[in-house]
Amino acid sequence: MAHWNRKHAQAAYVPSLSRTSPPEYSYGAQVLLCEQTDFLLFLKAFSTGTVYYDPAVKIEKASSAKPDIKRRSQFRVAHAGLTQLYQKNETVLLY
Repeated sequence: MAHWNRKHAQAAYVPSLSRTSPPEYSYGAQVLLCEQTDFLLFLKAFSTGTVYYDPAVKIEKASSAKPDIKRRSQFRVAHAGLTQLYQKNETVLLY
């Protein structure tokens, strides 16, 4: 838990939009800055469904005789739920 707290202690969330053909990305001017998380906040958000488990499989060398299969356990949260994971948050407008 201490490692998770250190890893996620401070975060900046920048909204983005993507387009294909050719790939293009644009980033918004509003940035969400978050501080002071706690693993218990994560568990609470998980119990309410704000954070959810997203199991995934990554396959490398798929066309070979022996492909490498790697499990990638990930947790996801919608942008609107990010503030529930932190004790302090601030929206900053960048120009």
